[in-house]
Amino acid sequence: MERTEDAIQKATGARPIGFRGPGFSRSTLLFNILKEKKYLYDASTLPTWIGPLARTYYFRQSNLSKEERKKLAKDCLVPFLMALKTIKPFIWKLVDKSELLEIPVSTIPILKLPFHFSYLHYLAKVSVGLMNSYLQTAISLCKLTNTEPSFLLHPLDLIGGDLIPELNFFPSMDLSSSYKAELFDIVMEKMTANFNLINMSDHANEILKKGNLPRKLAV
Repeated sequence: MERTEDAIQKATGARPIGFRGPGFSRSTLLFNILKEKKYLYDASTLPTWIGPLARTYYFRQSNLSKEERKKLAKDCLVPFLMALKTIKPFIWKLVDKSELLEIPVSTIPILKLPFHFSYLHYLAKVSVGLMNSYLQTAISLCKLTNTEPSFLLHPLDLIGGDLIPELNFFPSMDLSSSYKAELFDIVMEKMTANFNLINMSDHANEILKKGNLPRKLAV
């Protein structure tokens, strides 16, 4: 974590105050470290039933060894219970009585289907119209349920296989970087028309100001 912090600060000039675990992994030890390092929030929860299936499939398509693929596929099946988790922010209560804000990656309310950019890419390959309809459904249900979405972006959402062919086993890496940029503009225009877009740190501070968040024991 310290090496990552140093790299981020060197690249951006800012120290990170939020954390998302690789593969949405988390633990009480991790939460304690985040509190010790004065992180404002964690964002390692993805409340969906489809994520584990998608990760299992793409890891099996990768150039990892058979043993590595088998282990990752097994690990990916564990988070199915995450589909039962809330999509709205809450507070983790840690063993030492301290607390940590959790901001889940938003999935479509009720349906619990992901709608972050990686999934929109896949739909766009079928039809940009289908992608727009799916995104509009997500936006409409967010508004209906008073959900302020936390919209996840990956570096590969804007980088295609034309720039990094070694990662062509990831979804939508057959799309060019320029086309991904075009899709990004379409999606962000739609999000901007419906929500006030801010960075995650500002979002976390706004959530904490409102207060009255549910509390869950971190185990």
